[in-house]
Amino acid sequence: MSEIYDVLENSKSIEILIVLSQHEKLFLSELLEKLHTKDTNTVNRRIVTLRDAGLLKEEGEEKFGGRRYLWLTKRGQKIASLLTEIGKL
Repeated sequence: MSEIYDVLENSKSIEILIVLSQHEKLFLSELLEKLHTKDTNTVNRRIVTLRDAGLLKEEGEEKFGGRRYLWLTKRGQKIASLLTEIGKL
């Protein structure tokens, strides 16, 4: 259980989950735009951490120069939903 807390306390993790919960799939470039950041290094590190924790998935798209699609797993959707509710309090 503490693993998920470790993942969520990282910079941008919660924001990534919430943004992805509002869309079926996003390209990495779209995610960066919606996060209002150009810090691809931090976002890429968080994507790896969230993916390894089973909260999101990614898939490359070859025909557009290797752009990556990102989306939440069911577990990621549930956590993002709870975080959104907490944000409303």
